[in-house]
Amino acid sequence: MVDHRRPGLCPVVRFERMANQPRILVADDDADMRRLIATILGGGSYEVVLCEDAESALVHLRESGPFDALISDFMLPGISGLDLVAQIRADAKISRIPVLMISAHINYAMQTRAAGVGATAFLNKPFTLSQLRNALSALLRGGNGNAGSGGISGIPKGGTITSR
Repeated sequence: MVDHRRPGLCPVVRFERMANQPRILVADDDADMRRLIATILGGGSYEVVLCEDAESALVHLRESGPFDALISDFMLPGISGLDLVAQIRADAKISRIPVLMISAHINYAMQTRAAGVGATAFLNKPFTLSQLRNALSALLRGGNGNAGSGGISGIPKGGTITSR
């Protein structure tokens, strides 16, 4: 594990990459949640880069890419998760990255707003190890994150919301 620090940015922890691992960027202000996600994903299957806020996530997406997927909390300090997704979709260099939004407070109205700015899928906290892995696997295969049961919903290509 390497701790990356740049002046003016939040510290970022990166698990060392092995050949052909998908690169996953995680933006969450909760240190325990970042560690949990890193533990679930970082055990050899993925390279995981952790950010405390949207600003540092944008820097990493633009300067340290490419990434295969972004997992972002809805509620982040400074730039919100919604604004992060909107900025990503407006930047041609990084606009195609699939985004899995996570939150303990996701409801239909929040999903609708997130879908409007381009979020790919949603996962309600708390989630299980298998729910996170399944949702991420579906995103990486080009799906919308509807790979598991309970708490996962995605935005199909037509823009309507499905829930489980």
